[in-house]
Amino acid sequence: MKGFNISISRILLRVYFALPAFIIILCMHFNPSNATPPSPFESLWQPVIIAILLFALFLCVYFVILSTKRRLVFAITFSLSFIVFLTLIIILGFGIHRDFYTIFFQLLIIYYIIFIMNIDFFRSDLENKRFIRYIYYFSFTGFFFIFFWIMMMGYAITTRQEPRWVESIFANFYNFILAFIMFFATIGLKYKLSDILVVSDDSITFNNFDISEKLSPIDSDIIRCFLNSNRKANCSKLLKYLKRNNQFYKGKEILCEKCFDNNWVPSKCSHYKTIKGRIDSIKSKIELIGIGTIVAAASSQIKIRDQGWIFRFFEGVRAVVN
Repeated sequence: MKGFNISISRILLRVYFALPAFIIILCMHFNPSNATPPSPFESLWQPVIIAILLFALFLCVYFVILSTKRRLVFAITFSLSFIVFLTLIIILGFGIHRDFYTIFFQLLIIYYIIFIMNIDFFRSDLENKRFIRYIYYFSFTGFFFIFFWIMMMGYAITTRQEPRWVESIFANFYNFILAFIMFFATIGLKYKLSDILVVSDDSITFNNFDISEKLSPIDSDIIRCFLNSNRKANCSKLLKYLKRNNQFYKGKEILCEKCFDNNWVPSKCSHYKTIKGRIDSIKSKIELIGIGTIVAAASSQIKIRDQGWIFRFFEGVRAVVN
């Protein structure tokens, strides 16, 4: 269901991007503000057919650009389509009606949003995240400038300083939604600035580098247990997880219930000492790699046995558990 909702959202986004020419042509023909110049079309069918054809053209191009997974194909379709659309707008504005020039502003925003959404095509995985950080701050600055411009246009419409004020309401409303799409696309860049730990049943990767080789199978399972337990686990929970999922611990007798019932001293339990040693080893490794750290949830050994340890990420690190 979630995948279906994402697909619908992507389709609606492409449809929304393709609307400017359709809106401009219909507003231009009906001319609700009775401003000059009037519509060059004599019948309703002419602008409707042109509006549908332009809508279909823009929609097809946006489907190709936003669906491609290959960098070269994206770069060619992105740049060529932008040049073609820009040329088309100039021709339509010069030859039919000046309102077509309004699309130029919207086209710049749409293509910038597409650029943000596909920013991974413009940098390699080995590069510093400085490039994305610059784009992130630039995008926010651009959003506030666009939003300010929309507010100024709103004021001009309200005071009737804009001659085609009814048409401008449609354009301004469209630009308002477009600005917020740009805002949320910019928010998405923040996740790309994060270092990503991906944990699956087969491997553990950090920023696309497999770190499973630096960890033993038991260490990997301990990390999986933490991340599947809200990043907090005690000795008993870790041992139960290992007994279910780790080949070495399957069939081993683990007396955690008796330990709790009789309040055994943790330091005398071989399983506890093994787990604590493993956690200390994992802690030093993940700190060195830059993932995070593991801290005790209490001060005394008895309380640590009960409350366990907490897996803490360093700032800017997030996990994806598959």
